[in-house]
Amino acid sequence: MSWASHLPQAFVKAVMQVSSCRWILFSLLVAWPVVGRSTVAAGQGEIHPAAGKKLVTLADGQGQLALRLNFDGCCVLDQIVVRGHEVAGDPGVFTGIRNDGRWITTKNIVTPDVVAGKDTLTVTGIKFGQPGAEINETWKFTVQSNQIVWRITRKYPADVTLEDTAFPEWDFGSQSTWTGGILDNGGVVWSKYLDKTNTTYGAHFGMATFWNSQSGECLRITPRLPRGQFGAGRFSHQTNDVFSFNYSISGEELKPKYSLRRFLGNRQDLWSPFHVKPSEVSVEFTLKALDYAGAYDRGTFSGLDGNQIRDLLNTVARYGVIDGRLTGGNGWRSGFICLHEPFFAEIGLALDEEDYISNLSKCLDYERDHAVGTDGRVKSRWAYDAGDAMPGTFDPPGFYEAQWGYLLDSQPDFVINVAEQFNLTGDRQWLAGQKSTCEKVLDFLMRREVANSGLVAMATDSCKEQRGSDWIDVIWASYENAFVNAGLYYALELWSGAEDELGDPAHAATYRAFAARLKTSFNRPVSEGGFWDPANQWYVYWRDKDETLHGNNLVTPVNFAAIAYGICDDASRQKAILDRTENEMQKEGLFPGH
Repeated sequence: MSWASHLPQAFVKAVMQVSSCRWILFSLLVAWPVVGRSTVAAGQGEIHPAAGKKLVTLADGQGQLALRLNFDGCCVLDQIVVRGHEVAGDPGVFTGIRNDGRWITTKNIVTPDVVAGKDTLTVTGIKFGQPGAEINETWKFTVQSNQIVWRITRKYPADVTLEDTAFPEWDFGSQSTWTGGILDNGGVVWSKYLDKTNTTYGAHFGMATFWNSQSGECLRITPRLPRGQFGAGRFSHQTNDVFSFNYSISGEELKPKYSLRRFLGNRQDLWSPFHVKPSEVSVEFTLKALDYAGAYDRGTFSGLDGNQIRDLLNTVARYGVIDGRLTGGNGWRSGFICLHEPFFAEIGLALDEEDYISNLSKCLDYERDHAVGTDGRVKSRWAYDAGDAMPGTFDPPGFYEAQWGYLLDSQPDFVINVAEQFNLTGDRQWLAGQKSTCEKVLDFLMRREVANSGLVAMATDSCKEQRGSDWIDVIWASYENAFVNAGLYYALELWSGAEDELGDPAHAATYRAFAARLKTSFNRPVSEGGFWDPANQWYVYWRDKDETLHGNNLVTPVNFAAIAYGICDDASRQKAILDRTENEMQKEGLFPGH
């Protein structure tokens, strides 16, 4: 049973209601003058050169997507029509490079040569750059029944260091053209977070699917890269309010220019310069128009708005993915990953999308290799820079200890995410690759057991030391912390099952025995060394080493964790906690009308 099933329904419905046309027949084609029309068989796509003008329109066979090529002293796609809606901005779609502080692009070049075939359009003689060192490109479009394929072949004539590249750049009408873009690394570019001029976000990914939740349009752009080449995207709020999507292709993975930042608040030079050799690089983009509701149908939700749930998953849930191998909850704008959060695999379960799930497996492997010390200690944070790091702990991959203290819930939370990810994927080979690390991580915390009680101690003995120990990092919870101990119980239960799956009953038995001791001690009354307060009918937060109790005021993360993790399985206690929470919410007037 999920944690959400324990929450009051008024609360669940309120969370689900987070804010976020019929298809118009493709009529724009008839408005363009046509001569020398080359038309393939019905339903296979169309190519329409315009009479007396250096314009050609290409459309898929279903009339869902159309592109207009303008090659009059330029080479740009100046119109993009998705299911009857124009989405292009000024100037549209183009290619280019940035060198010596300036852009050189196909927006202003000698008119290239264009040849239309039955279902193909080939553009040659695309040249830009310094005379004698010009970059040459060939564009080839193939119209198909439900998509348009665009191949760009670029020839670099000499060694050069590029500050940036458009391979290509898509300029859309405005920030409101798309609600966002779903990325195949499991993440999302959320347009509203690029709220000011020059705000920029970028990551390493391939496919991007842009959507508008109001009109229902989708544009999917899927690159197929040659072997040995890497793709990265950058999204920017341009000075003319255009929303731009710049794609880069390079022989090595692009590196962030400023520390590890994937988000810049006031500039667009996100990536470090990179070197290219004399070479030819070809990339093929498959362009497809989709219906958003059909492409991302979440099914039927009784009593809830499925469209809002869909949008919640495609924005809030995905926003925590910062890049490949970097999955968190805070998101790419703030740039933090809290390894002391246990719900990333649960987000994958809700999304049920392979892109997110696959990237989370890579993320947990990356954390295994870089965030876990030889003693089993899991560093609690990742960030763009060392801004809130404990001095001396920030490492080159970006992991560190928070300045607020040693947040020991990163130990069980890492194991929880690994075990629940396995439950989601069923990949035993991947799980086996995590076995020794998860054992080491659990052992680190189990070595802190207090007097054979199953309860483990934090790094501090008293709140007077003013150091945090868990996710609520600026509350000075110390010594015996109910929140961390509840998480440890759940991790032990999950991991004992994982050990069974891996054929190691001895380790499974050890973890189950420890969990049983922990559960017994946790549920004892506070007068007997446990966390249960019989008078108030809730669990207290922590106990200092001198036996002083703290957080005896219905701390909801502690009490909800106790229920959700199964360490509190007494139905009467569960009811007392949830009823009291509901009553307090009613007193405060939370969620009126629900």
